[in-house]
Amino acid sequence: MIRKLLLVSLLAVLALLAIGDLAAKHAAEHAIASEAQSHMAGVGTVKATISSFPFVGRLLVQAKVSKLDLLLSDVTGHGIDVARLDVVGRAIELDRSALAGSQHVKIKGLDSVTVTATISEATVRALTRADVRLLAGKATVTVAGRTVDAAARVEGGSVRLVVASTPVASLPMPDSSLLPCQVALTITPGALELACTATRLPTLVVDAVGSVSLRH
Repeated sequence: MIRKLLLVSLLAVLALLAIGDLAAKHAAEHAIASEAQSHMAGVGTVKATISSFPFVGRLLVQAKVSKLDLLLSDVTGHGIDVARLDVVGRAIELDRSALAGSQHVKIKGLDSVTVTATISEATVRALTRADVRLLAGKATVTVAGRTVDAAARVEGGSVRLVVASTPVASLPMPDSSLLPCQVALTITPGALELACTATRLPTLVVDAVGSVSLRH
């Protein structure tokens, strides 16, 4: 009977610790998203998601979380309208003030970050003034009632749509404050995805939630 009570008590304590850990993580996510939103012009919404367990223990001992995903929507004013900017940082060093419920949590360092900018088909059509459709792995362009397959490539700071080795349309790239590294392009249904991996955060993120040490 005593062993059973001890087991029940232990499970209850573990459950409370897990609940507390989850609550602390959610509070930090909210603080980071709110801080970013308040310091980013031309951004629709910001969502922060932390993947790290135990959150409190790891942050307390290492001042790090395993992964932080910042998802920004409707980003404007950086060369081209970006429907979605996904910034995934790994081995993120956070200010320990996150444990105290601070509303001004700062990122102090990281091992690597992958940034993916999604450009909608509607934006591509508007900028190229062409009848462009984006499919899985390819695009099509319709001219004078004739539809042909097109490839897309990054060239000279632009995205070019190419038919039979001939460029038929181009559009600007997001600037380096969003994509701070060499970009790989993927065509997906309804969108272009421009992605790169670096060891430094985009300037847009650093200016909003980066510590002073990241700004040099």
